[in-house]
Amino acid sequence: MERLNLQTSVFAFLTVLCVSVLGQQKPTTGDAATDAFAGKWKLNVEKSSMPPERETITIQRQGSNYRIDCDIAYGNGTELNFWAVTDMNGTASKVTQANGKSMNEEWRVTREGADAFVVDSRPFHTVVRYKVSPDGQTLTKREVSSDIVVAPKKKGAVQVLVFDKVQ
Repeated sequence: MERLNLQTSVFAFLTVLCVSVLGQQKPTTGDAATDAFAGKWKLNVEKSSMPPERETITIQRQGSNYRIDCDIAYGNGTELNFWAVTDMNGTASKVTQANGKSMNEEWRVTREGADAFVVDSRPFHTVVRYKVSPDGQTLTKREVSSDIVVAPKKKGAVQVLVFDKVQ
């Protein structure tokens, strides 16, 4: 009888220990189901300030990383197609043209949550914040600082682009 009580006590202790350890583990932030920003996004020109003629952003999981593709066209005929693969932990990621040629740019992408991330572009010192609306249908791209667009002393939100989720 005493042996049965000891086994029951050990089992109960181990069960409580396992439950408490599992309960303290952080959920993975890279779960595809929680990545509100993953998918294809098309620029809504009417809702944007200083928009290009068109822009599409596609964000896809690649294992534990993310591939961000951008397709942009300006009114003067300039078209840019480029991508980068990032771990979203601030590690430097080379930006590559669609034709496979490396660009003179790298991104440091930092995830801020399941619905937001920030891109710090070097050497241009441009910081862009991406945030998905609570309903998951709109992605806002807010350029918060840039040495290219405005003088360094006048940093602030210089461009806001609104994208609609493509179904």
